[in-house]
Amino acid sequence: DTVSYIPGSLILAGDFYVHPFDERYQCGDFDPTEVVLVEMMMYTVRTINSNVTLLPGVDLGVFIMDHCNANNHVDGYSAIVEMIKSSMVTSSCSNCSSDDLLENVVGMVGSSSSAWSIALANFLNPFSIPMVSPQSSSSELSNRDRFPFFFRTIPNDEALSLSLCDILDTLGWRYFNLVFDDSSYGSGLLEKISEGLEDYPDICVGEKYKLETEEKTPTDSDYMKIAESLISNTDINIVVLCLVKSYAKNLWQAVQSIGANSSFTWIVFDTISGDYDAIAGLEGVVNGAVGFQPYSGDYPDFKSYFTGLLPNETE
Repeated sequence: DTVSYIPGSLILAGDFYVHPFDERYQCGDFDPTEVVLVEMMMYTVRTINSNVTLLPGVDLGVFIMDHCNANNHVDGYSAIVEMIKSSMVTSSCSNCSSDDLLENVVGMVGSSSSAWSIALANFLNPFSIPMVSPQSSSSELSNRDRFPFFFRTIPNDEALSLSLCDILDTLGWRYFNLVFDDSSYGSGLLEKISEGLEDYPDICVGEKYKLETEEKTPTDSDYMKIAESLISNTDINIVVLCLVKSYAKNLWQAVQSIGANSSFTWIVFDTISGDYDAIAGLEGVVNGAVGFQPYSGDYPDFKSYFTGLLPNETE
């Protein structure tokens, strides 16, 4: 559904996982982190509009979509069009056609998923519509020839991989296993980690476990197979996860079901680190995990605004 719509002479579109996929890959409960991003976008646009000297004669509008409308992880152009059409149906712009709503779109904010950002950027490129992502870190998106209108506010996977190598070296961890999904995020991060390790010849990857997500939906048995293999490898208890939150949660649940709590030291990246929802109910499994994410600045005005919101005051 459309999360928010505010009319304006120029429209900024937004794409967020407000209702991320649950373990059955259906639209689940709302994600508090994504709700914060939605509110921050709304707050920023209202702040800009309230400053008559910043964009004189221009009223910025907002059209924010819930990524869950795509009904799949990434299904190319058809999924994007489907999501936009689905969002249109419930938009408060009841008399608008899709052409009316989209013709004045001058930019997009999103997505949280690197794979989905790649699909969206490919969709927007022919229209020269810029896109800014606060969370997509895939190094693939750094290719300016392919994605000339894509920008982001976080470091790419190369920076993350260099940080990982530095952490492993500093802590003296010489061997680790790695679990990755075969999306552009997981595979891309694996590639950059492998490149970074070339400068650390005494640090070695034991096993690399691939979770297939692009051609199929992972099943409980897929997670259980990886969990059992990790547990059987008693020589290595350091595990690096190149997974998005939903996949990591399912893997941890599989480990928990076997009763292997506290068997591993997990290393997680920005898609999981700092997100309590990712570990809720799984504290025994992830206790002692090492997580890191890019530095995020403090915005006291937005914090004051957001903490003072009531449910009936949101748009």
